[in-house]
Amino acid sequence: MHTAHAAAGPGDASLTASLTSYVADFIVSTRASDISPDVAHLGKRSILDGLGLALAGAASETGRIIRRYLDSLGIAADSGSTVIGGDSRLPARFAAFANGVSIHADDYDDTQLAIAKDRVYGLLTHPTAPALPAVLALAERARLDGRAVTTAYQIAVEVECKIAEAILPRHYQQGFHTTA
Repeated sequence: MHTAHAAAGPGDASLTASLTSYVADFIVSTRASDISPDVAHLGKRSILDGLGLALAGAASETGRIIRRYLDSLGIAADSGSTVIGGDSRLPARFAAFANGVSIHADDYDDTQLAIAKDRVYGLLTHPTAPALPAVLALAERARLDGRAVTTAYQIAVEVECKIAEAILPRHYQQGFHTTA
């Protein structure tokens, strides 16, 4: 995987554009064959874990509340994406939101541990809760196969974890929790 070593400051638009371009290039150019078999295997395990957590979270009070709220919006769509543990289909962004809430509902989802020693709590992000629901919702809409889904998931997790590693820990000290 690629490694970026720069972090843009608030006034550095050219560096921000460069980093954004770098990340976008990584996303569109990475292929399944670029991911080692060991990492691919761990990714599949994380996907299965995420699906199990989504089912458990959907059965929780949190899952029921989010589904009731989304039902109240009247946005159900026959051609929409699956809400795990429910019987409605919603536009992709709402299905991803509901499924992400369900995955994180019981707070048993995976956690990226920090490499740097100065990280508060040593934790950075819960990578599957945002990555998997987004990938599933869009993959369902595009009718992608399993290999494309697992590859997209691996790429999403890699990008999320690299961003989490680059963020300075002071945001935690200021009360901001980067769940994802």
